[in-house]
Amino acid sequence: MIEDALKKLTASALLLPGLSGGLEAAVIPDSDTFSLRATQYQEDNIKSEDNLIGTDVDRYDIQVLQLAGMKRLHANRTISARLAIDAMTGASPWFITRDGDEAKIVTSPSKIEDTRYDFAFSTTRYEDRFTNSFSIGASNEDDYLAIFGSWNHTLEAESKQQSTSFGLDFSYDTISPESVAGIDPIFNEETKNSFGAFLNGAFDINPTTRFLVGGRVSHSSGYLSDPYKLVTQYFDLDPTIFTTINDERPEERTSILSTFEIRKHWVSTGLTTHLDYRFFDDDWGIQSHTVTARVAYSSDWGQWSHYIRSYQQDAANFYDTVHVIEREDGFYSSDYRLSAFDATSFGTSLVVPVKNWKTVIDVEFYDTKSSEVGLSGLENPALIEFWRVTLGFDYAFE
Repeated sequence: MIEDALKKLTASALLLPGLSGGLEAAVIPDSDTFSLRATQYQEDNIKSEDNLIGTDVDRYDIQVLQLAGMKRLHANRTISARLAIDAMTGASPWFITRDGDEAKIVTSPSKIEDTRYDFAFSTTRYEDRFTNSFSIGASNEDDYLAIFGSWNHTLEAESKQQSTSFGLDFSYDTISPESVAGIDPIFNEETKNSFGAFLNGAFDINPTTRFLVGGRVSHSSGYLSDPYKLVTQYFDLDPTIFTTINDERPEERTSILSTFEIRKHWVSTGLTTHLDYRFFDDDWGIQSHTVTARVAYSSDWGQWSHYIRSYQQDAANFYDTVHVIEREDGFYSSDYRLSAFDATSFGTSLVVPVKNWKTVIDVEFYDTKSSEVGLSGLENPALIEFWRVTLGFDYAFE
């Protein structure tokens, strides 16, 4: 199963034209298009000093291929299709244990190999001042199947200086864990449901400045734990005695996300600057803050942009690197994605148009560090660092 965090990382970075929701002008595109993206995603190895067995271990190595196309139908409608194929190999942290005063990683018993196929279809209707979009799709792996869809409506003011977008989305997921190194899964099949609603607005403050604000509410229910993760419990006074149990999380999760962004174009220099803030909060106790600064330059030869992003997250209520007290609710997790950490990422992208073609190059580097420890007093050594390179092409048919 390709982990949720990795899906989000690749999805946010690799969106193809015409397939992302949000604020769009109520103007049908001038031409049909085809797009291709090829991506290499590589996590840094688990270092020998962090691994219980004392050797370096390769983490996830993912190759992603994405294809997308958009075709105009009649005078006011388009259809779009997308296919993504992710091929993954590597090891993942299985659980964290204590070795003296340090936390050590125990990796999955066997090398993970999986391929995900993700496809979606959408249609958009364009009218004088609004667009209406519907999409449906599916994502399939060896042990995971998701069916998802969305509806998005964008309304543009008569002055063209304000626009509003709102919509709904859903996902129905089926999890069927596989045995790992002869270890039988803890169940045969479980499901989860996710629903979301969003509202975005964009306002032109003046001809060179635009302000964007948005909000989203999401709710998930069903099996929200990770069937491939274990948790260590040190409830005995003897620090060498511990037990391992399955990762166990609540069966409900509700979250809110608020976004604020300001874009400014500096006519004298040709530069455009973006400053973006995002706030996330959920009923698991996780709260996060994201600040992104971006500068972009456009000229006859193309577009070049650079960004830096700072991310800070609090830990879930039921998270600890290893657990040293018994919880009344029975929820336990040592998944690094639920820990308290700070992350910094930076990247650059280049878009070069030549006649009907555009060449796209995008590079990103990501680094994390633990920001807070729980009752165990131990930092989680499984936090990831990665780099990603994307090469793509867009073609507009005449």
